[in-house]
This record gives sequence, structure tokens and C-alpha cells, in this order.
Amino acid sequence: MTTARRPITAAVDRVAADGNLALPGTLVYLLGLGWVTLLAGVASVPGSGDLAFTGASIFSSGAFPWNALALVVSVVAALGAVVILIAAGESQMLDRLTGSAPRPDRIWAMAGAIAVACGPALIASVGLVLASIPAAEAAYANPDVTDPFWAQLGRAVAGWLALVGIAIIVGQAFGATALREVASGPGGLRAALGRAFGKLGVAPLKLLSVAAIGTLLIVALTVAIGLLVRLLWEPISMRLVSGLVLDPITIGLLMALVGIWLVLIMVGGMLQAILSAWWSVAVEEIR
Repeated sequence: MTTARRPITAAVDRVAADGNLALPGTLVYLLGLGWVTLLAGVASVPGSGDLAFTGASIFSSGAFPWNALALVVSVVAALGAVVILIAAGESQMLDRLTGSAPRPDRIWAMAGAIAVACGPALIASVGLVLASIPAAEAAYANPDVTDPFWAQLGRAVAGWLALVGIAIIVGQAFGATALREVASGPGGLRAALGRAFGKLGVAPLKLLSVAAIGTLLIVALTVAIGLLVRLLWEPISMRLVSGLVLDPITIGLLMALVGIWLVLIMVGGMLQAILSAWWSVAVEEIR
């Protein structure tokens, strides 16, 4: 038990020794999953009718396929910007963990490593979306009211969901290793990717275990924050529907919600920093 706990203990010690790791960790968590907690907390879940209407409006528009292309380009551009900012946050964390001087030129190589690591999950997600279209149409047309739409859709794409989960775990293991090889090893991005692939082949169970545990912790925290935000949003939502938009109580509740959410995002940033340090310890142990 002592041996198994040593890497995470060393990671906590590293983060405790440098409180400045929380800021880049918060940036990485906010851009990665933190924003989802606020969106999931305050936005309503789209129903089957909403999905059908959105899809129909895209495909039946006179601007098709240019409207669909514009949507895809916008999403890709947004993802590219997010990847670069996450790479900047990861670079700052690794600089602080290793005590090395900042190297802004390294951010592009790190962004490339993140993009390569996210490739399998992105491909699997595209497959999930394509499989969900006919499955959603069939579920929407099913007259059985005892079988909810989301349950039908989930059963139909369960295999793709599992594939996305596996791709995320493998991508985490490969990407986290590649980032550390970019930060500490010689050569450019291609050399770092080669060394990361080699280390993943040498110690796959070790790296995949860290990836699985880290992903589980981040997802669990994200779900907990999202549920808490949803709970806090309910009374605010009812007051807004009642027309009490500028009421002092409504404004106070909104400010409290934002404040609590920001504190929880910082908690997520601290967890992100601890996981980053854990990855550094784990990768350093592989020879």
C-alpha cells in the first residue's frame, strides 16, 4: 500500500510547496471541463423535439451545406483556441513543477501533442454523433411512452460511448506523457511523441491506471459541481420566471452562485495541478 501511494503523495507535496500551481491548473480545468459545470447547471436539457427541430432547421435551410460547414469551422476554431490555451496552462504548470525557465515557444509543440492525443477521442466522438442521428430518429418516432427517449438513445449507442471512454483514457495516458517529453526531452514534437509512445509501451498499466483514476476524479468533481450549481440555480430561475429580474434578492443570489462556482472551479484547478504533478512523478519513474 505504501508503494502504491508514494507517487500521489509526492505529487501532493509538490503542489503544497508551490501554491502558484493553482492558477494555471484552474485555467486548464476551466477550459477543459469547468465551463460545463455552469452550462449544465443553468441550461435546460434539450428534449427530443428540440434536437429534431435543430437538425431539421440545418438540413432544410436554403444555406445548406454552407451553414453546416460554417458550424463545423466555428467549432474547430474554438477547439483550436482552447487547445492552445490549455497548452499554455500545462506549460506553466510543468515549468513550476520542474523549476525551469518559461519557454513560450514550447506551447505550440504542447498544443500539437494535445491535438494528437485527442485525435482518437475526436474520431470516436464523430462516430458517436453519426450513430446517434438514426438512433435519435428511431427513438423519437417510437410511440412507446414507457421507454424514455434518452434510454433508447443510450442503448443504441452504448458501444460508441464505451469506445469514446476508452479513447479518452488512452489519449490521457499518451498526451500527458507526451507533454512531459516535450518539456524535458530533446528534439521537437515528433521526437517527443515517439518517446511518449515508447514509454506507454513500456508501462501501459501504470500510465493507463493514472489516466483512469485522474479522469474519474475530474469527472466526479465536475458532476458534483454541476449538480450543486443546478441546485443553487433553481430558486434563481423561479424568481426570473416570475419577473423579479432586478430584485435585490435575485441579484444577491446570482452573485452568490457565481462566487460559489468560482471557488469550486479553483478547487478543480487544485485537483488538476495535483494530477499534473502525479503525472510528472509517474513519467519520471519510467526508464
